[in-house]
Amino acid sequence: MEIALATFEQVYCQQHWIPEDQFATHLRPRVLYSHARLLAPLVGLYMRGYVVADSAFIDGGSRLTRYH
Repeated sequence: MEIALATFEQVYCQQHWIPEDQFATHLRPRVLYSHARLLAPLVGLYMRGYVVADSAFIDGGSRLTRYH
């Protein structure tokens, strides 16, 4: 019998009472520096490819099942 481990995304969403489909939208501003939060909408609007690495990092982290 194999035990299914909860992913970081599942645990985070459960603790913050948000649906799993809103995980990346909710987490993205929280991982930015405070001054970068102000510029993020402009950068995303004019330089769409600029945040691809950040999105890939969040997507990869969401699938983690071990925390050590």
